[in-house]
Amino acid sequence: MIEQVERLAQLAHQRRLAKLVYQRPALTDLRPRWVEPYSLAEGRSTLLVLCYQVRPEQTAGWKNFRIDRIISVEDGGRTFLPRAPITLSPDQVVRRAKPFADYAQRLEEIAIKGRFTQRDFDELYPLAQKMPPRQLRWLHADLLRDVLEEVLIDDVLTDSDARYLHRLSAFLKRLGWSLEGGQAASEAA
Repeated sequence: MIEQVERLAQLAHQRRLAKLVYQRPALTDLRPRWVEPYSLAEGRSTLLVLCYQVRPEQTAGWKNFRIDRIISVEDGGRTFLPRAPITLSPDQVVRRAKPFADYAQRLEEIAIKGRFTQRDFDELYPLAQKMPPRQLRWLHADLLRDVLEEVLIDDVLTDSDARYLHRLSAFLKRLGWSLEGGQAASEAA
């Protein structure tokens, strides 16, 4: 994920069109798009790259692309004249996108493993502290939603599932946000 954003930043710096492949939800047709990359922005649950899409022409215009759904990035074959200031830079990607991606990936690995050790916490806590609170809340909420979907796949919540959810929620609270009694733990403190 970060490699693609770093490549977009390089192309933006060079004022080069980017040919990107983007995964839209529930669509398997991964047609390329040619875009002018401009900036990095915060979405609800992930970072976004603001681009002006030039092709396909029927959907041309300003678009926000979630960094976690960018499959690949290549040079689009020509330069472009910027329509707006370009602020996307490799340094910005390292400062903002890399900590988010590292945290999200590692948190998911830990959630799948399900042990939630002190060592896991010590590894994740510094990354969590680098994230804006809104992003941390959305990332944790998305993880909780995904876990609930997986846990309830058989339409039964077992005692083991309930214990796992409790451990996960307690772990997320220690990292900065979780649900507790209908109120965000970070807001309750």
